[in-house]
Amino acid sequence: LLKDDKNLSFSTLGNLALCYDKTDNYNKARSYYLEAIKTSREHYGFENNYVALQYLNYALFNVQHQNKEEAICYF
Repeated sequence: LLKDDKNLSFSTLGNLALCYDKTDNYNKARSYYLEAIKTSREHYGFENNYVALQYLNYALFNVQHQNKEEAICYF
C-alpha cells in the first residue's frame, strides 16, 4: 500500500488511474485521473505539455467509457 497519497507525482497518479481502469474499477480510476490533473496544474500551471497530457488521458478515458459529454470538456 502507498503510505501518503498526497506526495504522489501526477505521473504516478496517472499510472494508478490506468491500472484501476484496466481492472474495471472506473470510479477509482476517475478519481486518480482527476487528481493527476489537479497535481500537474498545481505544479506546472495551465500552460504546460504535462498538464495537457493529463487532460488528454482523462478525455480518452471518458471516450472509452461512453461519457462523451465529459470527454469534450477535457479535450
